[in-house]
Amino acid sequence: MGPSILVAVGVGNTTTSAGIFVGGSLVRTTRVPSARLRDIWRIFGRASDDFRGEATAVIVGSVRPALTEAAGEIASHEFDAPVRYFRTDVPFGLDIKVEYPDRVGDDRLAHALAAYRRVEGAAVVVDMGTAITIDVVAPDGAFLGGAILPGARIAGDALARQTALLPEIGLSGTTRVPGKNTEEAMRLGLLHGAAGAIDRLVEEMREALGEEAPVLGTGGGAAALAPLTKHVKEIEPALSLEGLIRAAEAGPSSTSGGAREGAA
Repeated sequence: MGPSILVAVGVGNTTTSAGIFVGGSLVRTTRVPSARLRDIWRIFGRASDDFRGEATAVIVGSVRPALTEAAGEIASHEFDAPVRYFRTDVPFGLDIKVEYPDRVGDDRLAHALAAYRRVEGAAVVVDMGTAITIDVVAPDGAFLGGAILPGARIAGDALARQTALLPEIGLSGTTRVPGKNTEEAMRLGLLHGAAGAIDRLVEEMREALGEEAPVLGTGGGAAALAPLTKHVKEIEPALSLEGLIRAAEAGPSSTSGGAREGAA
């Protein structure tokens, strides 16, 4: 018998990412806009042909409930494999020590599990996506909660919408200090402001933990934001997919082809 083949699909607010794991190791990834999920037949395209019929299961985690089942159906058909949904068919497997566990997004829990497995102890996870989340994992792997703030892009969109003179801007470009025009000043504030907030919150989370826990960064904005921070030194782009796979490896082996119950 060859190594196990599992496919992980993470439906995010802006982007859906997916990865093929062979023997627990990531061998191929892809990303598509979440808004296009209902219009596509394949997530991986022809690249999935190499693994069609070989995958044990497709594991789906989602923060877009309306797209969760669509993602599962597409990937299941693409790989000719049963679909299992994170926290419905595949339990998180660790304690969730917050007031409303059902309201915590799949991505945050998947990040926490992957981080805990990687460092084998307490960790702080910084997801720099559409929203920025800074979450804490206890030494025993329990998810303790964290902080959520707007990502730089949606903060910029809000500035442009809610003011008369501030324009819509891109985040790539000059960030000299101080900014010498409106666009530079906005970009400087959005990027360095987000980086400063991340550093402050990482320090607060470490203080709450009572130890200098390792910090793992992830998310589509990590390449732009992490270099501006003091504390985010390690970036793991596929951390959420890795967490889905670790949960599947540890959870029950039953599969499901039916509808998902409850919210993502």
